[in-house]
Amino acid sequence: QWTAAHRGRGRAYVAVRLKLTAEAFPAGPPNIAAIVEGADTILDPRTGQVGWSDNPALCLAWYLTAPCGWRASWADIDIPALIAAANICDELVGTRRGVHEKRYTVNGRVSLGEGKIAITRKLVAAMAGALVVSGGRLFIHAGAPALPAATLTSDDLRGDVTIQGSRPRRDLFNGVRAVYVEPAANWQPTDAPPLLASNYVAEDGGEAIWRDMEFPLTTSVSTVQRIMKAELERNRRQREVAFPANLAALRLRPWEGAMVALDRLAPFPARVTGWSLAPDGGVNLTLAEEDPAVWDWNPAVDERATGESPSVVLPNPGRIATPIWSKSMGEALERLQRMPPEALTYYGPLIEEVREGAEKAEVDGTPAEAVARAVYRALTDRRPRTRYFVGFDAHLIN
Repeated sequence: QWTAAHRGRGRAYVAVRLKLTAEAFPAGPPNIAAIVEGADTILDPRTGQVGWSDNPALCLAWYLTAPCGWRASWADIDIPALIAAANICDELVGTRRGVHEKRYTVNGRVSLGEGKIAITRKLVAAMAGALVVSGGRLFIHAGAPALPAATLTSDDLRGDVTIQGSRPRRDLFNGVRAVYVEPAANWQPTDAPPLLASNYVAEDGGEAIWRDMEFPLTTSVSTVQRIMKAELERNRRQREVAFPANLAALRLRPWEGAMVALDRLAPFPARVTGWSLAPDGGVNLTLAEEDPAVWDWNPAVDERATGESPSVVLPNPGRIATPIWSKSMGEALERLQRMPPEALTYYGPLIEEVREGAEKAEVDGTPAEAVARAVYRALTDRRPRTRYFVGFDAHLIN
């Protein structure tokens, strides 16, 4: 019971009272939604100011330290890395519409029931970056070219190096499909224009191999397409190096860049994707080929129009009063009569409960006309929802 003692201090909420009637709401209870500005307690270490921000790096740092998050202290976060990531997110990038937007933003909502790991992954995905734990500290990185922090030569080896020139077939893809949140579609999940690289399809024998991605905290179709392109191009840079290094590699951390300059091999940039201490006192590094061109973006060429990917709208009905209930139960009872007697012992009560529910659905279920009205509404709404619930019990069933 909501009383005068429930004041909701420090919480954003809305109280709505509806009188639900079939005439007023033929498609079932409406979905109540609001456009909400998120937390205003986000610290920006670049300025020292606290307030609202859509910067993914700053929002991730806030979640890492928040009571509802990981409850880390600010001393656990590497501030120079956080500042660098925040600056990358705020860089302005051109779009097909002829305007500029921030390279990465985060907009959306999360539920604490998802778990801290899932929420952290969503925040990291919004900036195509990484969260690295190294030496008891948290390093936040945003997606951008990796500047070499060191040069690895033969003098840094303590054993034989292994170079893999191509990825296994199971790890390759030549197309990317993604879902993001589109404000113009009533903030519903929407398919981004798919990206399929014909040159990579040819390399893979003409077979289209897709990678499916989700960006529930990204609301810009331009941003999601930049991330899709970077994901594809990074996958096609296939050279990987297993580098058994000596203790000189302690200066490197995962996600940092390094120049690989070995004998009889042309130097090339790489990113540290694996780091572990070896039993014999060295450091085992895994290095993935890095190319600054991965992050290149020409909106006139690389960005595709949103009209190239259709939206899907589905009705979600509850129990609808149609003859299907009596017909299906009649067939089920006929089969039941042919079952052995012990089946009634085990399943009799459950079958009786289902039968009573079917009889009630046929009598008290939502009229079939309500489904037709929901379909008509979906076809005529200026901004259709992705789901139209039909019937008072539709939210419970679907």
